[in-house]
Amino acid sequence: MYSTGQSTGLGTFYAAMQPIGRAAEPWADNAPEAAADAAAAVAAAYTEGLAAGEAAAARALAGERELLHGLHAAVTAALTIDAATLQPAFVALVTALAEAVVMAELALSPAIVARLVEDALGSLVVDATLSVRLHPDDVAAAGDSCPVPVVAAPELARGSIAVVGPDFVVLDGLAARLAATIATLA
Repeated sequence: MYSTGQSTGLGTFYAAMQPIGRAAEPWADNAPEAAADAAAAVAAAYTEGLAAGEAAAARALAGERELLHGLHAAVTAALTIDAATLQPAFVALVTALAEAVVMAELALSPAIVARLVEDALGSLVVDATLSVRLHPDDVAAAGDSCPVPVVAAPELARGSIAVVGPDFVVLDGLAARLAATIATLA
């Protein structure tokens, strides 16, 4: 096969595939407007789809959201401290602790009873008509130096003192002082 000036075979096919000139595209004149319309359509579709998705998610999670709000309210209520409700328990706790400390101190230091007797008698005119009444466990702690007779009185609490005169009784002691202190807490 000799060439006659015309290509045959693959060369012809390749040549036929080459564009001769670019033809004008029919939409080329509207390209900026079409692009703007397409961008607006994409943005609108995105916004619409996002809103639809958020609405569907809100509907799907409404029950869980309501449950969480209920749990939050319950936990908040459980953790709220009502001072009026806790005050009696607090006063009882402080009283118990103070009594334990006072009774331990009284057991370790009998001199406290002697000071209570001195304080009680210090505000009175001491004469033969007076007597001091103490709990039986505290009588020995009053000492022999008490200027009036000391009488055991089992009805009194430890650390309490009653000074008895002809027409009066003076009550004092650790329990009364503790009660006065606790009253300031309530």
